[in-house]
Amino acid sequence: MSTPEERPGFTAGAVHAAVTALETVRARLELAGLELADAQDRLVRRLLWGALALLCLGAGLLAALVWAALAWWDERLWLSGAIAVAGLGAGTALAWVAARRPREAQPFRDSVAELTEDMRALRALLHHEPPP
Repeated sequence: MSTPEERPGFTAGAVHAAVTALETVRARLELAGLELADAQDRLVRRLLWGALALLCLGAGLLAALVWAALAWWDERLWLSGAIAVAGLGAGTALAWVAARRPREAQPFRDSVAELTEDMRALRALLHHEPPP
C-alpha cells in the first residue's frame, strides 16, 4: 500500500490535510489539558490557604472572646457583642477586598491564542495569501 505522500492528486492532499488537522487538534488539546491542570493547582492552593486562614481567624476570635469574657466578667454580654460586631466587620471588609482584587488571566489564554493563530493561517490559505 502506498503512503499518503505517494498517492497522486486529491487523495494525497486530503489525507495530508486530515493528518495535519488531527495533529493540530491533539497539540491544542494537550495545551488545554496543561492549562487546566495549572488552573486546578492554583484553585486548590487558594482553597487550602483560605481554609487555613479561616481556621486560624476563628480560633483567634474564640480565644479573644473567652479571654475578654473572663477578664471583664461583669461586662461579658456587651463585650461578646462588640467582638462579634468586630469579627463581622472584619469579615465583610476582607470579602470586599477579595472581590476588588484583579482577576488572574483568562484560564485558557494560550489555547485561545493558538487557535486564533490557526484560524488566521487557515484563512490565509483559503484566500491564497502568504501566512503571517
